[in-house]
Amino acid sequence: MSGVHPFAGLDQTEIGENIRRCQYQFAPNLFGNISDNGKNFIKRLLLKNKTDRMNVFEALEHPWLNLSDEPSDYLFSPHLYDNIRRRIKDNYASWPEPNPALGRLANYSSLKKQRPKEYNIYSSYFDRRDAAPRFVIRPRNQHVIEGQTATFICFVVAASPPLISWFHGTNELKQSTKYMKKYDRNCYILEVKRCTLNDTGEYIVKAVNSYGEREYNAFLTVDPAPVVKEFERYYEKSTSYRRPAQEMEFNLWQEPDNKATFTFKLRPRLIQSGIGVKLLCCLSGKPTPDVKWFRNNVEIDPLDSHYQIELSCGVCTLEISACAVTDSATYMCRAVNALGSDETKCNVLVEGL
Repeated sequence: MSGVHPFAGLDQTEIGENIRRCQYQFAPNLFGNISDNGKNFIKRLLLKNKTDRMNVFEALEHPWLNLSDEPSDYLFSPHLYDNIRRRIKDNYASWPEPNPALGRLANYSSLKKQRPKEYNIYSSYFDRRDAAPRFVIRPRNQHVIEGQTATFICFVVAASPPLISWFHGTNELKQSTKYMKKYDRNCYILEVKRCTLNDTGEYIVKAVNSYGEREYNAFLTVDPAPVVKEFERYYEKSTSYRRPAQEMEFNLWQEPDNKATFTFKLRPRLIQSGIGVKLLCCLSGKPTPDVKWFRNNVEIDPLDSHYQIELSCGVCTLEISACAVTDSATYMCRAVNALGSDETKCNVLVEGL
């Protein structure tokens, strides 16, 4: 509309800060001839909260785009953009010599045709089929005994990182304690833990990227575990001798009593509104300490659904599923037992959108 943006500032830093905060103003000398509908159109698009902005359908129905008035014959002053030209000139020491970053670098551009040696602009092409995933080492057939682990290994190279999937027959295998999928750069591994007779069959590895896909198969054979025969032992009562059983005493080590101490303390957190946060600290002490959480020195009710408090194996956690700006506070964890007490605290800052 006016040829300039409404984010004013004394320098680039201040302009960038105003853009980040979405603070703008319509200068009378630049936007004085812009209609109220035109300014309202800009205001409804320059909103920091995306849910409050107009969508494409609302923008098309805005009165400014549906005006029936005749267009204005107002002409902008030729000196309106002198300050903009001056700032651009100050950013480039070689002004007005052409700058490669400002030139057209498209195929058959003027820089490429007229000055190719100076800027080293050349064309390059490749066959998309060569960029598809390629198996350098294919998975091999495996033969194991029931209860053992079968391991399939393959190496895949591609122009863009491929997505690797493993299948047993037609069923895709998900990561679990039974099927462990690992990768290290171009090496991809599938481990089938504690094989049973039902694991016998065809295993397929599939590699997919934006240029194509390839797959290879391997077979797993599982043999039943050998049966261990139990041999009966015969002893002649007349000649056999057994040593009498003796009771043995063991002095087991026991942890000595000590006061409650935090071995890993809380850390300050900076969280964006709407995202969850978990505060964690580690505790030691015998007898087991009693743990309480505080928010700005006010004890947090363990039954409050807004907070989830847990204590397991010496790890104390306080979790907030969806933080709000009002959750910004100082949080403290206090542990007390018969031999003493200890506490740790941290600051949590929640920023709005």
